[in-house]
Amino acid sequence: MQQNAHAASTSKQPVSVLHQHPRVRNPNAVLSAYTCTGAVPGNLVINATESVTNDADSGQTNYWALDQYTRNIKVWNVGSDSWCAVVTYKGTFQAQAGQQSPGTSSNPPSGGILSGYETGPMNGAIEDLITGPLDVSNPSKWPLTGKVNSGTPVNYNCTGFTPGTFNISCPGGGDLDWVAAYFDQSAPNYSFTTTAYSFKYIGHNGPGSAHPGASDGVWVDANTGDSGDILDTSNPK
Repeated sequence: MQQNAHAASTSKQPVSVLHQHPRVRNPNAVLSAYTCTGAVPGNLVINATESVTNDADSGQTNYWALDQYTRNIKVWNVGSDSWCAVVTYKGTFQAQAGQQSPGTSSNPPSGGILSGYETGPMNGAIEDLITGPLDVSNPSKWPLTGKVNSGTPVNYNCTGFTPGTFNISCPGGGDLDWVAAYFDQSAPNYSFTTTAYSFKYIGHNGPGSAHPGASDGVWVDANTGDSGDILDTSNPK
């Protein structure tokens, strides 16, 4: 999802980790489940759930949708100051009118301009490797287990969509980066690497469109390659 949500950090996490992933074209990309090497029940350190609203999502050419989702953050200790995270996402997206569709490409030519009626479910997973000390600066908001922010959704407040660009404003402040909430990113040995990710979007026309419920396609955004697109192609009555 990185010019990157789902994110303005060298950790490639929110602003959103759903933005700005490097892309390789692959029509066979599919949603994957990830399992950390060396992860066993006894070394699961973080198991927290966070609700997020109004998180901007990026496609090939611009931010194209606002997402609402629940994110489950699981982190295992796999060595001295070494951690493996599997973060899963389940929610919905709402396309933004006038933006280029997420699968827009000039070579080969594809995609189009979103009507803003495109909506539907999204889900995905991302695997990260982290080196550095665990440092929970605000355990009441970011517990090791349980609900982030006591279950109240964190509003990213993303606005300022500009067609064909990755310009965006997400003034959610320090609530945007779960990695910074749990780890000391200023430590000399700190590093963060995304090893795999895959997100799947299934689109349909929402209420108010000429043909509510009409299919708007499927888009897969993955480190192994992107495929498909989300675009309202219905004709007005």
